[in-house]
This record gives sequence, structure tokens and C-alpha cells, in this order.
Amino acid sequence: MDYSSYGANAFAQDYSFQQWILKKAQPEEQAFWETYYATHPQQQAAMTQARNWILSLHEAYEDVAEEEVDEEMNRLVETARQRTPRRLINWPRIVSRVAAVLVLGLGVAGWLFYQSGREETASLVSQRFEEVPFWEKENTGSRPLLLSLDDGSTVLLQSQSRIRVPKSFDPARREVILEGEAFFEVAKNPKQPFFVYAQGLVAKVLGTSFNIIARNRNVTIIVKTGRVALFPDKEKEAAQASTELTGLVLTPNQQLTYQSDQLKFTNVQTPEYLPLPIQKLNFDFKRTPLSQVFATLEKAYGVTIRYDKETLGNCQLTALLGDEPLSEKMNLICRTVEASYTLTDSLITVKGQGCR
Repeated sequence: MDYSSYGANAFAQDYSFQQWILKKAQPEEQAFWETYYATHPQQQAAMTQARNWILSLHEAYEDVAEEEVDEEMNRLVETARQRTPRRLINWPRIVSRVAAVLVLGLGVAGWLFYQSGREETASLVSQRFEEVPFWEKENTGSRPLLLSLDDGSTVLLQSQSRIRVPKSFDPARREVILEGEAFFEVAKNPKQPFFVYAQGLVAKVLGTSFNIIARNRNVTIIVKTGRVALFPDKEKEAAQASTELTGLVLTPNQQLTYQSDQLKFTNVQTPEYLPLPIQKLNFDFKRTPLSQVFATLEKAYGVTIRYDKETLGNCQLTALLGDEPLSEKMNLICRTVEASYTLTDSLITVKGQGCR
């Protein structure tokens, strides 16, 4: 069967997909859906949204006959976009954004293509932003610094690192220049690709999570989800002109290792990710009190979340929060409990009336 045209609604109503989500699928079906999810990154957001709908509905009606649940699923999915989530049915309306996680070490690209030091980054800055107003942030502290970009993306800027961002992104592309190390969660927008420039390396992202690790003269790139395209800076014009991912494209569970001026490509089953909290924590919540949800987010992003623990702390959340930016995670959580939030630097303040 061809699922290429399926959106969240269609997946949620598909019996085979439901059985897989509810862990009732036959081994063949389970293997099919696991493979399909891994090889179709463009549909992962829709499949994740459908999964949340199915789990929420079955949780709310767990004591009702399965036939009635299926009938209710079909009815509610048809009107999900027009309805406001309330009470027990926590409908996650995650927008079509996925994340990109990039960890770019200072000096990474120098060993990839040519060694040029900080002068190359300074040259990139003058070329990219000479006529464009930009803002710059440097993290001189010892802890990661959370930054929010205008497109909804979030950045965890590591210690002794600097980033430059246009005050307004170009309609055709989003570009940032990095010196040091950062963890990006990029809002998906295929018509406006996201580029990171770091001393000769150009990383182009549509929706991806991956690591770039620099140790001595070796650089290792490991892809977790989605796809990432890599270019030397001299090929940046061709990369910018296309809305597709061309060039050297890596997909999930692929590892690319550079050793000085030699390129070695290896495919690994279990990539070893950097020891960053956000890469180790699980964002799959089922009937989880908001106090635990917020504690997980605080640890992952290095932020402080203020809220009334008596009013909101015991509200429960059932949702799979994946690689979407922090702002999207907070939007989802607040919709489910009819709350609102504000983000100022690394402080998030949540206000709401609590659960009913």
C-alpha cells in the first residue's frame, strides 16, 4: 500500500498503523512500520502526531469496547483541526516542524577542508552579513546558553562559543555563523533551508538531528534522524540555490569520519552521541505529571521553569515530544492544560487555571 500521501489524519485512521502504535501488530507489520518510519523522514511529524492522537484517545477510553474507541477515533480525527483540546483528550497539534541537532566544534571545518583558523570565520561574517543587520551572542559562562531564533528554532550555545544571526532571515534561506560549539533544534521549512557555517564547513538542514565531533585531527559526523548535507564553503552557492539536499548526504545511522585530508565513510548500527543531557533524555510521556515533564525539560535545556505546583504540578501529559524546538514543546504542553507561557532568557514562566 502507498502511504506517501498520508497525513496525520489518514495515519490515525489506518488499522495497521493503530495496531503498531498500540503494540498489537504482528511481527511483519511491526517490522514494516519501524522501517517505514526510519526511511521516510518527511512523514515522521505526521506519524508522530497520529501516534499521540491514538494514545490519547485509547487512554481516555481504556474501559470502553475497542469498537467504540475506533468509531470515536474516526469521528474525532475528522474534526481534530477545528476542535480545541480539553480535559482528558490531550490532542497534540504539533506543527510540521522537526529538529536539527548540530554540534559543531571550533576548528571542525578547518580539518575537513583547509586549515585557516578564525580568519576564515571572520571572512564569512563579512561576506554573509556585510549588508545585513545581525545580532551576536557569545557564551563566556560555564553552562550552555539557550537562545530562541525568530523562525522558532532554538539553540543551546555551549561555553566559550559565539553565534551570529541576521536580525531577519532571508526569505530563501536561514543562515547562521558559528564559532565554537552549539546544539541546534531547527524548525522545519523546506522552502527556507537552514545553513550553519563553521570555518569552511557548510551544513545544510531541512529537518535533521546529528552530531559533529572534533577530536584532535579527526572529525566524526553521526546522523541520528533525518538527513544532513555537507559541503566545503567553496560550494556554498550551489547548496544555497537548491531547496533539495544534494552533495554529500548522510541518513540515519550513518557515520562519516574525516582523518586529516582523507575521507573514510562507515555505517554504524549504534552511533555514539555526545554526552549532552538533551540527547539522552526521553521525551515520551504517558500520564506523566507536569512536575516531572518540566523537570525533564529543565535538565535538557538548562532552563528554569516557574509555575504554580499546586495548580499545575499534578496535571498529566500523554505525548511524544521529539526533536521539535523547545517553543513547540511548550506550546503543546500549554494547549493540553489551557495554560500560557513566556520565555525570557533562560527563564520560562507558565500560568494557567489547572486541570479540571
